[in-house]
Amino acid sequence: MIDDAIGAYHDIILSGTTAANTHEALMAALMQRNLCFGTRPICSVLRPRFLTAFQSEYLQSRTSIISRAFRKMHDRAMRDRPFLKQFGVHDWEEELFAHEPGYDSPNPIARFDGFFSREGRLRFVELNSQSPAGAGYTDALAAVFAELPAFQEFQQSYTATALPCLGELTAVLLDCYRQWSGNGEPPRIAIVDWANVPTQAEFVLFAEALQAQGFETCIADPRELDYYNGTLRANGRRVNLVYRRILLRDLIDECGLNHPLIRSVREGAACMVNPFRCKVLGKKAAFAVATDDRNTAMFTPEEYAAIREHIPWTRIVADRITMHEGLHVDLLPYIVDNKDRLVLKPNNAHGGKQIVLGWNTDTATWAKCLSLAQSEGHVVQERVDVATEPYPSFDTGRLNIHERWVDTNPFVANGRAFGGCLTRLSTEPLVNVLTGGGVVPTFVVTKRD
Repeated sequence: MIDDAIGAYHDIILSGTTAANTHEALMAALMQRNLCFGTRPICSVLRPRFLTAFQSEYLQSRTSIISRAFRKMHDRAMRDRPFLKQFGVHDWEEELFAHEPGYDSPNPIARFDGFFSREGRLRFVELNSQSPAGAGYTDALAAVFAELPAFQEFQQSYTATALPCLGELTAVLLDCYRQWSGNGEPPRIAIVDWANVPTQAEFVLFAEALQAQGFETCIADPRELDYYNGTLRANGRRVNLVYRRILLRDLIDECGLNHPLIRSVREGAACMVNPFRCKVLGKKAAFAVATDDRNTAMFTPEEYAAIREHIPWTRIVADRITMHEGLHVDLLPYIVDNKDRLVLKPNNAHGGKQIVLGWNTDTATWAKCLSLAQSEGHVVQERVDVATEPYPSFDTGRLNIHERWVDTNPFVANGRAFGGCLTRLSTEPLVNVLTGGGVVPTFVVTKRD
């Protein structure tokens, strides 16, 4: 059915001047609403992502089971120091993890990043538990596409339902504050990240959504925060709820553990979402912990089966004997001999940085990367099959339909998948907006009778 829906949409785009007109309307709407990643429009294709109702429900149910298993790992890590060490944590992280955030969830706003294979198998490759981007872009793009004449014509034959994200995630943010404050005074909110990051446009979307609900909200660089006499301020404005988009590692590296945000949170003067503890599950090593045979007893049969089905075999790179597909393997020689089926990832990096795809790397470079991986803290992960889909774009005055790699990234709110999903496209196998990819909205489609 999805192939039929894609074909129907492309037939509309191929008609007359529809492609040129759709491209012009799309670019105008993106510029008007500042839907950009830095200076680049966040979307460059003329079709949104389509899922069936079954795919959407399957994605939601399987993500929720995996989330439950990851919550178990987090809870055990907070009370079992040897288990925590499996995640490759630093001393300063362990110090911050001792702080109780004042609300229940260890990562209230999270996003699993994964793919459907060509055969429909769902595989997750990492968890963004710190400051997942894309919710604001996704909702805004859905509204843009809904206004395009080509999409409206498509809806004469198909019902297309968007998968909203922003409302659910702002509700979670406010719920964390209510738990922390005991239903005290209304929140005064700051969205905090570096002023020059390319996702500033999305911060505006979050701020507008919160302001529309009557909450004072500003966007602040961490260097614009100060903390004095038990009060956190952003550019002189009192703040008691921080939606933290800056990565903890970046904040600590640049500003240190004595930064006003760190101090105010640790002293109970401000509520921060996500909390310090979220970083445990955000490490790439979390997937090694989940798939390591020595940890299987902590999961229910349903959780263990879901991990086996949806999480690829992952290990911290080290000189050790481990299990793979029921056999003992010497890990380092195995990595050398099987580069075409493996990926190397830094345990603490984000945005696709420093990821090495073995099948795209020559033998000498792979060996060099493996040597660095042993000393710098990396994981090795089994390659997953990634599906491609045809997407139309209008470039240099002509319509082009090219295959693009597509990822599938469900958002999780307080450990529950609610249906919202980020979809990114790329002409390269490493699908990430930082590396040149784009975002499209996701719609559930059904054929009209």
